[in-house]
Formats: sequence, C-alpha cells, structure tokens
Amino acid sequence: MNRTPTALAPWWLALVPALLLVTIPAPFGPSAASAQDEEKEEGEGSEEKKAEEPAPDPDSPEALKAKVAELQKRVAELELQVAIMDLEKLGAGVAVEGPDDGPKTTRVTLPKLWSGDAEALEKLKALPEVNVVYVDNPEFNDEAAAKLKEFPKISSLTIMSPALTGASLEHLKQIPSLGMLFLTGTAVGDEGLASLKDLPELKELSLSRTKVTDAGLATLAELPQLRTLYLIGTEVSDEAVAKLQEAKPEARIVR
Repeated sequence: MNRTPTALAPWWLALVPALLLVTIPAPFGPSAASAQDEEKEEGEGSEEKKAEEPAPDPDSPEALKAKVAELQKRVAELELQVAIMDLEKLGAGVAVEGPDDGPKTTRVTLPKLWSGDAEALEKLKALPEVNVVYVDNPEFNDEAAAKLKEFPKISSLTIMSPALTGASLEHLKQIPSLGMLFLTGTAVGDEGLASLKDLPELKELSLSRTKVTDAGLATLAELPQLRTLYLIGTEVSDEAVAKLQEAKPEARIVR
C-alpha cells in the first residue's frame, strides 16, 4: 500500500518552547509598585514634618492683636446699634449702608416730631461718618445748625425750618464735603450767602421760598462748582437771574 510521506514541519516551530521561556525584561526605571511605595513614604514624611511644626501660640502678640481687633469691631457694632436705637426713640430715622469691611454711608432723617435737637445731634457722633442729613423741623435754628459742622463728611444736607437764618451759613461753610445744600422754606436771606463760596464741592443749591433778593443772588456767581440753583417762590427779578446765568453759563437755574 502506498503511503503519503509526512510533510516536514517548519524548522522554526522547534524553537517556540525556548522562546516562551525567555523572561521579558522590565522597563527601565522603578516599577509602578516602587513608585507608589516612594510616594507613600514621601506622604508619611510630610505628615511627620507637619506634626513636628509647633501649633500657633494663642497668647502670641499677633494672636492677641487679632483678638483685640475683633473685640473692638464688635464693640463698635454694639455702640452703633445703641446710637441708632437712641435716635429712633427721639423720632429720627437712621440708615447705615455699605459693606461690612468697606466705607459706609449714613443717612439721618430728623422729622417734625423730633423734639430733642441738641440731644440727638450729640448722639449722631456715635454714627460712622454721617453723609446725608435731612431736617424737617420748624424749631431747628441756627444754634442747632452750628453742631453740624462737627460732621465734616456730610455731602448732602436739607434743612426745612423757618427758624433757620442766614447766620447759620457761617457754620455750614465749615463742612468741606458739602455738595448739595437745600434750604427750602427757611428764613435765609442775603446775609451769609457770600460764605457759600468757601464750599469747594457745592454743586446743587436750593434757596426756594427763602428771603433772598437780587443783591444776594449776585454773590452766588462766586460759587466755583455751582451747577444747579433752585429759586422757586423767591422775589428775585428776571434781570438778576439773567445776569447770574451770564456769569455762570454752565449752571441750570430753576424758578
């Protein structure tokens, strides 16, 4: 019987077992496990260093200064609350606006029912930088107005009182931040108007329903920053207004 000769296997198949026994070398550098071990050791070392660092001394000068500053802030907040409550008992309205750690604007309204001019003005000193004051009190006189010069940060002031005269302007001119002054319905006349030229920031002025005349109006030409003037209900003449407008072309005059 004829037999088909067995095909010879390729020569390289004999090498396969030997190749399988060859160990593939690890890549250069530390293994992943070694790297993790090193990171763990470094982390433990950092924790040990942190543990070795001394805790902050609560009685150090810096820590004590921080505590004092915090207490002073708290005391100031309590004093402000007390001052506001005292003023509200006298019929005044107080609003303090602004961020906790930033500049604040304090608005104070002294209405007709308020009966303690001098007392409340003294309490105003406990407020942070009074900026806006509105007085609507028929008994608010020149003596009471004189106390306002103790608040140099006032930028807006309204006084509606027939007891206020031009003599008060000698005191009000000592408020350098005053940018708006409304004296509507007061007894202010020509006397003292020349004092207003000493207010470098005064831009808006109301003399409506006051006793100002043509003579006093002429002195307003000396106000360096005047931009708006209200003369509603006054007896000033058209000629005097026109003359002032010519001297202050940038100003708006409302009659």
